[in-house]
Amino acid sequence: LMTGMAMASTGAGLMTLYDVNANNPLEIGTVFLTGFGLGFGMQLVILVAQYTSPTEDISVATTLCNFFRVIGGAFGAAVTGTIFNHGVAVGMARHLP
Repeated sequence: LMTGMAMASTGAGLMTLYDVNANNPLEIGTVFLTGFGLGFGMQLVILVAQYTSPTEDISVATTLCNFFRVIGGAFGAAVTGTIFNHGVAVGMARHLP
């Protein structure tokens, strides 16, 4: 789990190196590293939930993991969209008459 999160954090950190002239290998490599790290970590959470659950509750544990992943993604997208929209509004007010 820690390895996956370290890989995802490293990939996301390397994404800060992007500029207007960023090349495709850099973009592909950082997105791959981030996605691989996130996928590695998320799969382990499901495996741990399945392993620690009684046999009759494995489907419930898997469903709950996926449910909270989706809810977290929706919440994260909403917060990110709000921050982005606020930044656009502030930037437009500052640069437009």
